[in-house]
Amino acid sequence: MIEPEFLRNDPLYTLKEAAELIRVSESTVRCELSHGKLEATKIRSKTFIRLSALREYLERCRNSTNLQNDQEAHSGTLHGRKIDVHAAIQRARTIASKLS
Repeated sequence: MIEPEFLRNDPLYTLKEAAELIRVSESTVRCELSHGKLEATKIRSKTFIRLSALREYLERCRNSTNLQNDQEAHSGTLHGRKIDVHAAIQRARTIASKLS
């Protein structure tokens, strides 16, 4: 079977494959889809996620993590608790960079 050029550059993944690729559960992927945070392609009854959609999603997650950390850094709290601001920001950035 010949694979079209656009699929070589931007492959489609099943929900299970996409979840494995970004190291989350399949139910997390489904939840993000249902909340409109992740874009999917439907072909008949099958749902696929493009690699480009996964990249965009991870970038948005990374940006929102940085924004949230910056806002919390100014307040010195996390979910109402006092925190070591610099350590928390460093941990969040480390986690976000591993997801990229």
